[in-house]
Amino acid sequence: RNTNNRMNTTDALTATLHAIRCVTDERGRQLQKWGVQDHPIADWFLILGEEVGEAHREACEHVFRLRFPEHYPEDPERLKRLRKELVEVAAVAVAMVESLDRNELRAALAGVP
Repeated sequence: RNTNNRMNTTDALTATLHAIRCVTDERGRQLQKWGVQDHPIADWFLILGEEVGEAHREACEHVFRLRFPEHYPEDPERLKRLRKELVEVAAVAVAMVESLDRNELRAALAGVP
């Protein structure tokens, strides 16, 4: 969304670093819970799709609440849940990249930092 109240570059980068830190923290939780995961690519997309679905549900309920308030109860935690789900989506995407790098792309990435 383009607004007149734009962040300066420093503030935007600070926000980016905070978001990436949240994703990194979530990856740590995933590693503690599941360990290192290596799945076929199709299975990774099933896992990612499930996470996207949860984020999608929260986003839809937020929009529907705005448009049809008589049918959707007020829920002040909804946007916090949406953010949490989006962080999980990003963390799963990172796990997919890690798995690809360890497996399917291992030979192609040999010698690449």
